Amino acid sequence: MTSKFLVRNRVLHDMVRLLENIIFITEHESTAKNVVTVFEQFKNSSIIIQLDPAKLMEEQFIAGFCRRGAVTVLPIKPLPEFNLSIRKSILTLDMSPVVYSGFGLSAKKVKQEKIQFFYRFQVDLKSSRFQRNGPLHTRLRSFFKAFTNPLELGTRIPQRLGNLGPFFVDWLPDSSVIQINESPKSESIASYLNDNKHIVIQPQCEVFNYTGSPILIPELISWDKLPLKQEEKSSTCTETDETSDFLNIVNIRLGLTVLSHLAAGISFPDSAVSNCVPSYNPCITNASLSPIYAQTVDEIILPVYKLEKLKIIYLSGLFLDCCYDELEDKIKSMLVESQCGNELVYMCRCPLKVTTDSVQSLKQSVDHLGTLFLTGRKSISDSQGPPLIKIRF
Repeated sequence: MTSKFLVRNRVLHDMVRLLENIIFITEHESTAKNVVTVFEQFKNSSIIIQLDPAKLMEEQFIAGFCRRGAVTVLPIKPLPEFNLSIRKSILTLDMSPVVYSGFGLSAKKVKQEKIQFFYRFQVDLKSSRFQRNGPLHTRLRSFFKAFTNPLELGTRIPQRLGNLGPFFVDWLPDSSVIQINESPKSESIASYLNDNKHIVIQPQCEVFNYTGSPILIPELISWDKLPLKQEEKSSTCTETDETSDFLNIVNIRLGLTVLSHLAAGISFPDSAVSNCVPSYNPCITNASLSPIYAQTVDEIILPVYKLEKLKIIYLSGLFLDCCYDELEDKIKSMLVESQCGNELVYMCRCPLKVTTDSVQSLKQSVDHLGTLFLTGRKSISDSQGPPLIKIRF
């Protein structure tokens, strides 16, 4: 096997994660409506309980799905010895040394920890170089057939790999397919891979109105240190993380903690938002158990953001990372267009929880859990709107 079939430019943090919740906090009705509008365009998710990997090498799958759109196949519960996934029609196999010993094709050795490592193989199934009945296709087909062959299990393939599943599957048809068939069903890939037996998950949206005590957030940005040039257009957005020099790290962590608790539905002591005496809750009010609340927001610095009558939006279902990115881009565009000052929008995502270690290790979680949008209280100049900051944390 030559290296021309391998996709070597991809690294571990490019692995796609499944999300089970996306949460928003905003004061503005228009922001909430925009989020709901984008969400309404999300489609149902399909899950197959069991996968016969040999079907991935069939001509109907490669020509009918991979070369006519973007195919996604992601494990719900990755296995320690073997992980199979497809993203944008690129097949990825992560294998332990035991499984790789019976693979028969060259793969990239990836260091996992100080001593442990695994092997990664990738190939683009829609590439013209992936030829039907060619050496690569024939070898993969033989390898995948071993998963359902009792004579092979226990010799080349560990016994527990004889039943792969469940998997999240999706197919996004190309525009050429849509022109021929006005309504191609993305669920058809699930029917094909598991003989018409699959689970459909419909995404849900809930909007809650927070009417409790005002949420006070301290100053998070040193706006005078913001590296924003005067000649920049108002349509720009400064993207950063928690390590930037113009961020007040102490206040950022406190603000994100308060917002995260609010998004999670966890109540926090009144002293964090007002001068009232908090009710006793040792998990929150005890400084040794929760040092973030040992001081109130007012004791750190005068509050800048006073959030009242908040909209908390819960999106639940099974989502790809790209759904979060799409919503994030929508929020950014909306804030740029509005050019309103002193705005704060918080959004976070909850990865799908699985109780197992995969071959890549659970340490490879999502690269960030949420995003915080902030606009300055005043414009940079008379011709420009207030600066917009996007913080990923």
